[in-house]
Amino acid sequence: MFLFNGRTILKKSTTAKIARAVELYEDLKPADGLEGMLAIQMVGTHHAALECLRRAAVPEQTIVSRDMNLKHAAKLMALYNQQVAALDKHRGKGQQKVTVEHVYVAAGGQAIVGNVEAGSRALSSTGNAVPIAHQTEVPLDVSDKKVPNRRRKPKAE
Repeated sequence: MFLFNGRTILKKSTTAKIARAVELYEDLKPADGLEGMLAIQMVGTHHAALECLRRAAVPEQTIVSRDMNLKHAAKLMALYNQQVAALDKHRGKGQQKVTVEHVYVAAGGQAIVGNVEAGSRALSSTGNAVPIAHQTEVPLDVSDKKVPNRRRKPKAE
Protein backbone atom coordinates (compact mmCIF):
# COMPACT_ATOMS: atom_id res chain seq x y z
CA MET A 1 0.00 0.00 0.00
CA PHE A 2 1.10 3.51 -0.68
CA LEU A 3 -0.03 6.83 0.75
CA PHE A 4 -0.60 9.64 -1.73
CA ASN A 5 -1.85 13.03 -0.51
CA GLY A 6 -3.27 11.37 2.62
CA ARG A 7 -5.17 8.72 0.65
CA THR A 8 -4.33 5.03 0.60
CA ILE A 9 -3.52 3.65 -2.82
CA LEU A 10 -3.36 -0.11 -3.27
CA LYS A 11 -0.91 -1.90 -5.52
CA LYS A 12 -2.39 -3.40 -8.68
CA SER A 13 -1.74 -6.95 -7.44
CA THR A 14 -3.63 -6.26 -4.18
CA THR A 15 -6.51 -4.69 -6.08
CA ALA A 16 -6.65 -7.73 -8.39
CA LYS A 17 -6.73 -10.10 -5.37
CA ILE A 18 -9.58 -8.17 -3.78
CA ALA A 19 -11.50 -8.13 -7.06
CA ARG A 20 -11.04 -11.91 -7.41
CA ALA A 21 -12.20 -12.50 -3.82
CA VAL A 22 -15.32 -10.39 -4.43
CA GLU A 23 -15.97 -12.29 -7.66
CA LEU A 24 -15.73 -15.65 -5.86
CA TYR A 25 -18.04 -14.38 -3.12
CA GLU A 26 -20.62 -13.18 -5.65
CA ASP A 27 -20.44 -16.49 -7.56
CA LEU A 28 -21.67 -18.27 -4.41
CA LYS A 29 -24.81 -16.07 -4.56
CA PRO A 30 -25.53 -15.88 -0.82
CA ALA A 31 -29.28 -15.54 -0.19
CA ASP A 32 -29.19 -14.47 3.47
CA GLY A 33 -26.82 -13.42 6.23
CA LEU A 34 -25.82 -16.95 7.17
CA GLU A 35 -24.96 -17.82 3.58
CA GLY A 36 -23.05 -14.52 3.30
CA MET A 37 -20.90 -15.32 6.34
CA LEU A 38 -20.30 -18.87 5.11
CA ALA A 39 -19.40 -17.58 1.64
CA ILE A 40 -16.81 -15.20 3.14
CA GLN A 41 -15.33 -18.07 5.15
CA MET A 42 -15.24 -20.26 2.04
CA VAL A 43 -13.38 -17.64 0.02
CA GLY A 44 -10.85 -17.16 2.85
CA THR A 45 -10.39 -20.91 3.31
CA HIS A 46 -9.87 -21.35 -0.44
CA HIS A 47 -7.23 -18.62 -0.59
CA ALA A 48 -5.44 -19.95 2.51
CA ALA A 49 -5.33 -23.49 1.06
CA LEU A 50 -3.91 -22.20 -2.22
CA GLU A 51 -1.31 -20.15 -0.35
CA CYS A 52 -0.21 -23.27 1.57
CA LEU A 53 0.06 -25.20 -1.69
CA ARG A 54 2.06 -22.35 -3.25
CA ARG A 55 4.46 -22.33 -0.31
CA ALA A 56 4.81 -26.12 -0.47
CA ALA A 57 5.91 -25.79 -4.10
CA VAL A 58 8.81 -23.43 -3.32
CA PRO A 59 11.96 -25.42 -4.16
CA GLU A 60 14.37 -23.82 -1.63
CA GLN A 61 12.84 -25.11 1.60
CA THR A 62 13.28 -27.95 4.02
CA ILE A 63 11.31 -31.18 3.88
CA VAL A 64 9.75 -30.24 7.23
CA SER A 65 8.46 -26.91 5.85
CA ARG A 66 7.09 -28.55 2.71
CA ASP A 67 5.39 -31.26 4.78
CA MET A 68 3.88 -28.69 7.16
CA ASN A 69 2.49 -26.62 4.28
CA LEU A 70 1.00 -29.70 2.61
CA LYS A 71 -0.64 -30.80 5.88
CA HIS A 72 -2.13 -27.33 6.40
CA ALA A 73 -3.39 -27.28 2.80
CA ALA A 74 -5.02 -30.70 3.25
CA LYS A 75 -6.77 -29.55 6.44
CA LEU A 76 -7.96 -26.36 4.77
CA MET A 77 -9.28 -28.27 1.74
CA ALA A 78 -11.15 -30.66 4.04
CA LEU A 79 -12.61 -27.65 5.86
CA TYR A 80 -13.64 -26.17 2.52
CA ASN A 81 -15.49 -29.40 1.64
CA GLN A 82 -17.30 -29.22 5.00
CA GLN A 83 -18.27 -25.63 4.26
CA VAL A 84 -19.64 -26.61 0.85
CA ALA A 85 -21.69 -29.39 2.51
CA ALA A 86 -23.00 -26.93 5.12
CA LEU A 87 -24.01 -24.48 2.39
CA ASP A 88 -25.75 -27.23 0.39
CA LYS A 89 -27.54 -28.45 3.52
CA HIS A 90 -28.68 -24.91 4.37
CA ARG A 91 -29.97 -24.46 0.82
CA GLY A 92 -31.83 -27.78 1.00
CA LYS A 93 -29.66 -29.61 -1.53
CA GLY A 94 -28.19 -32.03 1.00
CA GLN A 95 -31.23 -34.28 1.17
CA GLN A 96 -30.76 -37.96 1.75
CA LYS A 97 -32.05 -40.78 -0.40
CA VAL A 98 -33.27 -43.93 1.32
CA THR A 99 -33.49 -47.25 -0.52
CA VAL A 100 -35.52 -50.06 1.05
CA GLU A 101 -34.44 -53.47 -0.14
CA HIS A 102 -36.57 -55.90 1.91
CA VAL A 103 -40.25 -55.40 2.69
CA TYR A 104 -42.35 -57.90 4.65
CA VAL A 105 -46.12 -57.49 4.47
CA ALA A 106 -48.26 -59.39 6.96
CA ALA A 107 -51.62 -60.89 6.03
CA GLY A 108 -54.15 -58.12 5.48
CA GLY A 109 -51.44 -55.48 5.05
CA GLN A 110 -50.78 -53.34 2.00
CA ALA A 111 -47.55 -52.29 0.32
CA ILE A 112 -46.54 -50.17 -2.64
CA VAL A 113 -43.72 -51.40 -4.84
CA GLY A 114 -42.02 -48.85 -7.07
CA ASN A 115 -40.88 -45.24 -6.97
CA VAL A 116 -42.94 -43.11 -4.60
CA GLU A 117 -42.65 -39.34 -4.30
CA ALA A 118 -44.26 -37.41 -1.48
CA GLY A 119 -46.99 -35.03 -2.55
CA SER A 120 -47.34 -36.42 -6.07
CA ARG A 121 -50.72 -37.11 -7.67
CA ALA A 122 -51.69 -39.24 -10.60
CA LEU A 123 -52.34 -37.35 -13.83
CA SER A 124 -55.18 -38.09 -16.21
CA SER A 125 -54.66 -38.16 -19.95
CA THR A 126 -55.61 -34.45 -20.02
CA GLY A 127 -52.81 -33.59 -17.58
CA ASN A 128 -55.15 -32.76 -14.69
CA ALA A 129 -54.52 -34.21 -11.24
CA VAL A 130 -56.96 -36.95 -10.26
CA PRO A 131 -57.24 -38.64 -6.89
CA ILE A 132 -55.58 -42.02 -6.61
CA ALA A 133 -58.05 -44.90 -6.29
CA HIS A 134 -57.47 -47.33 -3.45
CA GLN A 135 -57.70 -51.08 -3.96
CA THR A 136 -59.92 -53.08 -1.67
CA GLU A 137 -57.98 -56.32 -2.14
CA VAL A 138 -54.37 -57.08 -1.34
CA PRO A 139 -52.67 -58.05 -4.63
CA LEU A 140 -49.78 -59.84 -2.89
CA ASP A 141 -49.54 -63.57 -2.22
CA VAL A 142 -49.96 -63.79 1.55
CA SER A 143 -50.15 -67.58 1.80
CA ASP A 144 -49.19 -69.38 4.98
CA LYS A 145 -45.56 -69.65 3.92
CA LYS A 146 -43.23 -69.05 6.80
CA VAL A 147 -40.87 -66.10 6.55
CA PRO A 148 -37.37 -67.24 7.46
CA ASN A 149 -36.32 -66.15 10.92
CA ARG A 150 -33.13 -64.12 10.97
CA ARG A 151 -32.02 -65.00 14.46
CA ARG A 152 -28.33 -65.23 15.08
CA LYS A 153 -26.85 -68.67 15.42
CA PRO A 154 -25.33 -69.35 18.82
CA LYS A 155 -21.59 -68.91 18.87
CA ALA A 156 -19.56 -72.07 18.97
CA GLU A 157 -17.60 -72.30 22.20
